[in-house]
Amino acid sequence: MPENRTSCILCGGVSARTAAGYEDRKFLECRRCGLIFAVPREVDAGIYDESYYVGRKLQAGGELADRNFNRWVLDVLAGAVPGGGRLLDIGCGTGLLLEMGRERGWEISGVELSPWAARRAADRLGVPVRVSRLEDVPFPGEPFDAVTAIEVVEHTPDPVVFLKNVREMVKPDGALVLSTPNAGSLFRTLQGKGWAHYKAGEHLQLFRTDSLKRLIRASGLRAVRFFYKHYYSAGHFLKMPSYVRSVEAGSGCGLLPGGSPIPAGAVRAAAKRFVVRYPGRYLSDNIVALCRRA
Repeated sequence: MPENRTSCILCGGVSARTAAGYEDRKFLECRRCGLIFAVPREVDAGIYDESYYVGRKLQAGGELADRNFNRWVLDVLAGAVPGGGRLLDIGCGTGLLLEMGRERGWEISGVELSPWAARRAADRLGVPVRVSRLEDVPFPGEPFDAVTAIEVVEHTPDPVVFLKNVREMVKPDGALVLSTPNAGSLFRTLQGKGWAHYKAGEHLQLFRTDSLKRLIRASGLRAVRFFYKHYYSAGHFLKMPSYVRSVEAGSGCGLLPGGSPIPAGAVRAAAKRFVVRYPGRYLSDNIVALCRRA
């Protein structure tokens, strides 16, 4: 695991500003490449247990959001790898994407950090799911026609090492789809230090498009296309507990003349109008990259 340093793990820059702070932990933003990274770079032991995955489904639109996003990811893969073949999902959770992929004819494999989730996925799919630290991949055997890493790279202690390993699992004519929270989004601007993805002990780095491009290049991959996608609908995202808490507290939603917080309802209404009218790079909460080997 990388040392708990304040220099940027992506570009080596040593100048950074504080993006958010929580007691003994903080997120710094590199002034050179824009990567946001946690200090210290430590994951809370045992965080990915049953409560993590059960809680995920209780979020606004959790199960439906997962299905809709996975359906869209599989559509992207169908265009990138029209012949189908072998699909590996890294960080497969309880196996939903793999289950949906098999329904479309993919031959499926999964790797998952959480023993609890891996057992659930294996039971669901009827196939073994490898339990491994994500940075310890590659997966043994022949490379895959398609690899997915959905909301994974932000959790890895060393994202460059992780993606270099992932590269070795993709066939020369295969495709990788990865997604990660969008640190360049309107949601981060509105929420400020209360942004929903500032998760100390869970998210170790957060990317804008430029810093994600740098990571992809450093890993020996090339980005074919970037997509800007709402994992949750605008309405669901704006009702998530972390969002509601931040706007009601006035943390990051701005101040009116005289120092009064902008009313939470006004922030939600304005954000929803923007998201519906101007979907895109700055107004989507996730970046998705379709990649191939360079």
